Amino acid sequence: MHWKTTVVLLVATVGIGAYVSLYELRQPDPERREELATQIVDLSPDEVMQAVFDLPQAKGTITREGTVWRISPKGLRASRDELAKVLDRLAPLTSERTLSASNPKRPLDLKTYGLDPGIGRLSLTVHGVTTVLRFGETTAVGGRRYLQVEGSPRVHVVDGALFDEANQPVDRFRDPHLIPFDVWMTDEVSVKTPGTSLTLARRENAWWLTQPVADRAERSEANGLLNALSGLQVKRVLEETVTPEGLPAWGLDQPATEITVTPKDQAAPVTAAFGTPLPDDASLIYATRSDESVLYAVAAAEVGALARDPHGLRAKACFDFFTSSVAKVQLEREGRGWTITKADGRWTVEGSPDVLDPKRVEEFLSRLADLRLGGFVEDRPVDLATYGLIPPAGTLSVWLDGQDAPQRLLIGSVVEGTLNRYGRIEGREAVVRLPEAVSELLNINPEQFQLVAGEDEAAGAEDALDDGGVAEDGQRKQRPPEEVAAQRAPGQPVAGNQAGEVQDPPLRPLHQVRPLRVRNGDLQGGPGLGVADDQRPGQGRHGEEPVAGHGCPRHHDNRLKVAVADGIQVGPELGHPPAHPGHRPVQAVQRPNHQDQDAKRHHRPLLDEPEADQRRQHRDGQRNRGGHDPHPGQPDGQRPDHVIDERFVAGNQHGRSWL
Repeated sequence: MHWKTTVVLLVATVGIGAYVSLYELRQPDPERREELATQIVDLSPDEVMQAVFDLPQAKGTITREGTVWRISPKGLRASRDELAKVLDRLAPLTSERTLSASNPKRPLDLKTYGLDPGIGRLSLTVHGVTTVLRFGETTAVGGRRYLQVEGSPRVHVVDGALFDEANQPVDRFRDPHLIPFDVWMTDEVSVKTPGTSLTLARRENAWWLTQPVADRAERSEANGLLNALSGLQVKRVLEETVTPEGLPAWGLDQPATEITVTPKDQAAPVTAAFGTPLPDDASLIYATRSDESVLYAVAAAEVGALARDPHGLRAKACFDFFTSSVAKVQLEREGRGWTITKADGRWTVEGSPDVLDPKRVEEFLSRLADLRLGGFVEDRPVDLATYGLIPPAGTLSVWLDGQDAPQRLLIGSVVEGTLNRYGRIEGREAVVRLPEAVSELLNINPEQFQLVAGEDEAAGAEDALDDGGVAEDGQRKQRPPEEVAAQRAPGQPVAGNQAGEVQDPPLRPLHQVRPLRVRNGDLQGGPGLGVADDQRPGQGRHGEEPVAGHGCPRHHDNRLKVAVADGIQVGPELGHPPAHPGHRPVQAVQRPNHQDQDAKRHHRPLLDEPEADQRRQHRDGQRNRGGHDPHPGQPDGQRPDHVIDERFVAGNQHGRSWL
């Protein structure tokens, strides 16, 4: 091949490869192309900076100022949730059908669709570019609506929900909350009331009191207060323009209650002030915001609920952890102590390879997590030695996964006249009163976490020495049957049953019980006869051959024959000696079984009751007319084959038809 040809082919190959990689591979897949074909606009709600409503009921402009939406021209705050109902429908807005002129020189008649001049407009500005949506009339079928993007000749059929959400009075877009804020996006909250004042500040993922005392706040209490603050609702908008001269008339020149919220994004703090009750409704009080000139009315009861005792917000838990996240625990007392650590899900004593019982360790950790202090003794202690905290009588330290510094509880001397102890939580200044349970925790030693010899690691202490459980010497222990029977409920299996002891089966509905059959003096039964499938033992005791469908050969009486009579009646006791202690002779209700002969003859399963009754009536009719008697020479009501129904067996303490 000539070298020029080779060069040409090489260039062509490179060009084709570049085309495929730069164009074809970047094309959307078929599903995406189908979506793009129906897409009208795709405006991200987070990028919309302004929305102008010019609709029959909605007239106004809503503009974003940082994280706050405001309604022009008076600057009222808009509800992000209500505005999102409109903006979310534009990301993207799709067309169910698109109409376009077949001849570019003859465009569509927009008046036909109500688009000239149109029912209303919605203008949205994103990155300085404004998109105007013009709404027309509804379609004749389906409640859809015609829509056109200004500057485009096409007419689209869209869902009418966008128009319905946007065509609302401007008041609906007002924020109903007085001080809405995101708890996770807030650094500090201050509440000043006539009785008290407090300040909560965020440190990492926890809230701390900074005024009037410095202490960790109870998570649930702090969240409850913050949620009440952010949920405070506006009941009325009284004045849209407030002047300083009018503040004394509303009790807002020297407000009794003030709330200040400092956002996390370094924005200016917002303060809400609360004044006197309204003359026409004492359940409402005046309120204003520092960043607005609007006069509101809010519920006096909701504001009164914001007054909290700062001491009630202080954390009462000595530790703050989940037991599954604990990696290490250390206990020290009078210069001695022990440490347990977790590695690969197993707890061991430091310096020992022996694995500890996880259930017992878990129980110990739960007691630590539930340990709560009984009160505060001194907020700013001067001499810790007076409380036995220098040096402490004992310490409990807990390390969590991924944390180098532990949570540590210092335990001091006993409070005089009680079993409580003084204590101090590391990182918190106050001296506290600890419950008497802390003394019990100090006396725990790691030997109490050891597994019992022969006990499975997953077994807890409560499982030891149960029926067939583990004795102190580590050997299997069989408890006396009398002791087991006295402690277990009917129907409960006997644990560790090595001798095939009988257990009480649970009571069963009558329709689930199958009959046992006696043929030629022998008790017979196929799978499921007499004993439910899930209750059949598989082998008799002492190696004896069990009766088919029955697990206890001692109850087998080869001489057994039962006389049956029509109807249901209780027969005499079957007179064979008890097979084992505790067994009593049974009484059986005899039931007729004329159908069994037919089942044997035709190799069919036993008939159901209606068909059996029909056969019996037919046979009786034959006999009364001098016909054939299927069992000649035998008194009426006695047959060589019989059925004993388990549900009618009486006098059997085991609840089974063992004969």
